[in-house]
Amino acid sequence: MKKYLGLMLTVWVLIFSVASFSCDKLPWAKSPLKDADAQFLAGNYEAAISLYQAYLATGPSPDKVALAKNKISECYYNLGEKAFKAGNWQDAINYYQQSENSNAQNKISQAYFNLGEDYFNKGDYQVAIEYYSKSKEPGAQAKIQAAQDAIAAAEAEETKKEEETGGTKTVYVVTQPSSKGSGKETKKSEGEFLIKVATADNLQEAQEKVNAVRQLGIPAYNKKSPGKPNVVFAGPFKTRADAQVALARIHSLGKGYKRAHIVEKGE
Repeated sequence: MKKYLGLMLTVWVLIFSVASFSCDKLPWAKSPLKDADAQFLAGNYEAAISLYQAYLATGPSPDKVALAKNKISECYYNLGEKAFKAGNWQDAINYYQQSENSNAQNKISQAYFNLGEDYFNKGDYQVAIEYYSKSKEPGAQAKIQAAQDAIAAAEAEETKKEEETGGTKTVYVVTQPSSKGSGKETKKSEGEFLIKVATADNLQEAQEKVNAVRQLGIPAYNKKSPGKPNVVFAGPFKTRADAQVALARIHSLGKGYKRAHIVEKGE
């Protein structure tokens, strides 16, 4: 009887030990980390990222956590490389920004420069400048200057054409209010109205004011002539009433916009 009880006790101990043994330690158990590695080696980086993240959720040991996170970082870098080679610069930037690869920041800089090149070649110089400014490539500053020169040349040409084709119709123009009184209303040759929003010492300040006015739903642009400061304009407006409505909204932007005033186009 004692032998029988001893045998039963031994059997129960063995059953309990097997049941308590972690499944992931069994030689035949399927490892989620191995599945993730397989997807990584196959170049299926998005699938690999999902599997590595699922593995991290199981609470593995610290060394395994570090390994999985490093693999996720490399997945994002490799996705960035694929997008970069395809010329999808913005996608590449988004992937590189999620990678801790030591070369990721260099590739982000190159991608921003390439975005600038794309917009420069399209003639969208203002957007090109924004991307060049985010790049640390050696030629970025020279390209910013080239874009600024192109903007200035285009605006000078536009001004020249306006002066050559100016009409002789009748409109009202509101002059800038002085500190002693309100602005005066005078008759001038007819044309369209603009609002001179502000002058700016540098391109960045000018662009900030352009963006602020555009957020009001009012068209705006920066005019830069050689040797002169940046000047932000809003408009054009076909009637004085339209310009006055827009002017009131621009004044509501705050202190830096209180000196905005209406001028005749070409003035």
